[in-house]
This record gives sequence, C-alpha cells and structure tokens, in this order.
Amino acid sequence: YGYNTAVTGAMNSAVVFPGHSDMLWALCVSSFAVGGPIGSIAGGQLSAQIGRKKTMLANSCLFVVSGVVMAFAINMYMLIAGRFLVGIASGTATVIVPLYLGELAPPNLRGTLGTTYQVAMLLLTPLLIESPRWLLNNGNAKEAEEILRRLRQSDDVFDEIDSISAANTSESGDVQGVGEVLRDRSIRLPLLVAVVLQLAQQLSGINAVMFYASSFFQNAGLEDPLVGITLVYIVNVLATVVALMLMDSAGRRPLLLWSVVGMLVSSGILTVGLMDLLPFA
Repeated sequence: YGYNTAVTGAMNSAVVFPGHSDMLWALCVSSFAVGGPIGSIAGGQLSAQIGRKKTMLANSCLFVVSGVVMAFAINMYMLIAGRFLVGIASGTATVIVPLYLGELAPPNLRGTLGTTYQVAMLLLTPLLIESPRWLLNNGNAKEAEEILRRLRQSDDVFDEIDSISAANTSESGDVQGVGEVLRDRSIRLPLLVAVVLQLAQQLSGINAVMFYASSFFQNAGLEDPLVGITLVYIVNVLATVVALMLMDSAGRRPLLLWSVVGMLVSSGILTVGLMDLLPFA
C-alpha cells in the first residue's frame, strides 16, 4: 500500500510514457484512489463469507497480478488498469488486516498491532491462522478454542469464547437500515465521529501530497525534488513509529486531536508556499 501510494509522487510523469496528456497522467494517479473504496466494500463482504485468512491470501494474489500488469505495461492505459487493481487490493487490505488483528490480539495490544500490519502483511499472510471470531460465527467452535489457547498460551479461554459468541449473536440480529441507524441516538454520534475521522484524513490532502510530491517540489524551485520527497516519506515513517509507541499509553483521542492540528497547520503552510503558482490566488 505504502509503495503504491508514494511511487507516483517520486517519478516524473514525462518519463513514463512520453507524449501523454496531463489528464491521462492524472487518471493514472487517481485510479489507485478509485479502486480503494471498491476493495474496502468488497473485501468486507468477502471476508464474512470465506474468512479473513482466505480473503488476505486472495488479496495478495491480486497485489501480484496488479504488479505484473504495471511492470509489463506498454502504454498508459495498462498502467491505469494496474493502478486501479492495486487500489482495489490496497482498499481490501486496509479493511481486512486491522479487523483480523483486532479479533486476534489481546485488548492491551490491539492499538499497537493495528499500526504495524503494513510491514508484514504480504510476507506473513501464508503462515496466518484463521480468526477465532469468524470460526465461531461459522460453527467451528473447536478450532476457534484451539487457536485461542495457542494465542493466549492458556487453557482458560472460555470467558473470551463466551464474549465473542455473545458479540456474534448480537450482531446477527435484525439488520437495521440506514434510516433506522441515523434515527438511533445511541448510534448516531459514534457513527458521525467515525465518518468525520475518515473524512479528516482524506480531506487533509495527504493523497495529493504523496501522489504529486515531485511536481510540488519542482514548482517550488527545489533543485533536486527527490530530496524533498525523501524527507516527506521519512517524516511519514517516523510519525507511524511514534503513533505505534504512544497508541496505548497516550490514548487515541489525544493522538487524533494533535494529528488533525498538525494537518491543518501543514496544509496552511503548503498553500502559502505555493500561492504564486495558483491561478486563482
């Protein structure tokens, strides 16, 4: 996911397939983001039917296929198709892998593990075990019990099994429509918070910065844009490491609030720095 997000920002569009229009390059860049929501929706449905592990294995195959399409692309249209496919795979991964980790990890490690899935997702997927929650939900109580005993290194896992079973029973009740959910005051506020947090990340402009970093630094007059791009990615990695270390000790809310403030300040600075290049400024 990280590589496919960043790679277009690090290369000059003119050297990919010379002679194409800016619009075609924009389609190549944005096709990744178009595929993401499709993968997010489809991946959730697929994992409920065939399990988390099988979904991740299939998704890894899609990553490989998309990489082959891009590597052997002979024109911009093949590159766009490859970017679209890898966007679907990335969208699926961003939904399924944190869900899988959250279902397996003990409560005190869920936050930390939720930030590390990018590192080992592709390498370790074939060695994974199935989610106990999915197994219980599909009538495989014995296998779920064995997996939990291995994970917790204890034979006393019955309380956790009861808790998971109760949650599955609760979720398998009558399905509410969108209108019913929005009218339910106990659900409306948490739903609003979840939606706003997702919007805050996407509307922060992070994709524009990552996808068009090379153009930004070229337009800003930097002699070697690769230096600026490298600094952007270093900061991104460092922020991930800091979040990993502070997730369970500092709490989610302070980290979210400070990160939103940081995005606001950095977006303002970026806008001021590029004002001379904006036709409407």
